Amino acid sequence: MSKVVELRPEHVMGTHTLTMIDVRDHDELRGQLPKLSRSRHVALPELIEAGLPGDIKRDEPLLMICRSGARSRRAAEHLLRRGYTRVHNLTGGMIAWYDTQATLETEVTQRMTLQELAE
Repeated sequence: MSKVVELRPEHVMGTHTLTMIDVRDHDELRGQLPKLSRSRHVALPELIEAGLPGDIKRDEPLLMICRSGARSRRAAEHLLRRGYTRVHNLTGGMIAWYDTQATLETEVTQRMTLQELAE
């Protein structure tokens, strides 16, 4: 059996080669850490009971997402046991995603400010 590959947000931001699956509960998707527009939602209990939608292939590269990375890791391990072969987990979950996004935006702003000062 394969093992879950952990990926940090900065390694997957901007890539479109992974199918993102958000396993948080429905009510979590609208709060401070909203669902990414390109991710699909399958809550963890639904995933464990019914599996993934049929259009998702067992050899498709998947990135499992939750709030902190714990539930998505459980989901990823469950999928590996069910025969999915290319399963990744977003290390730190959506908390890390938005923290990384804010850090990158700050770095871009700082670079722009430095360019303005140099002019």
